[in-house]
Amino acid sequence: MVILRVSPNSEFRVRDELHKLGLSALVPVEFRSYRVVNKSFDRRQITDVDVKHRKLPVIRGYVFAGLDVHDWASVTAIREVKGALWIDGRPARLTGTQTAALELLSRPAQRANASGWSPGDKVRVRRGAYGELEAIVSQIKRGHVIATVEMMGKLHTVKLNPYQLEAA
Repeated sequence: MVILRVSPNSEFRVRDELHKLGLSALVPVEFRSYRVVNKSFDRRQITDVDVKHRKLPVIRGYVFAGLDVHDWASVTAIREVKGALWIDGRPARLTGTQTAALELLSRPAQRANASGWSPGDKVRVRRGAYGELEAIVSQIKRGHVIATVEMMGKLHTVKLNPYQLEAA
């Protein structure tokens, strides 16, 4: 695979154009969460907070493409392609293991549960308001772990970040 330099924020467009040309192309992705605050009409009172997710390239400004010498003319015709990354007078190429690692990053559907926890797992909360308590994971929702914690003789459903947890 050849490493192509592309314009900022055009990685997915270049990948799609390369696919239209019949070439293989990879853009490793990650999902980032961000909050959107919905305010009331008079903008003084917060009514709701939504968590949304965006798909972003892991390595910005680069696309990894399977190219041969005769493909260069069609690839350089894509407006957002700035050229290849060159090492010792030749286009830089990835090894087979590097390509396999990028292919894993390019398939986010298989990594849908990035938290590493599954429903039914017994965990201990490391930090936060529920620190040092044991919990049972009930579901994974939008990157957060929903767990049941026993506190003061009652069961409470809490929403936790995956980094707050460890195996019990």
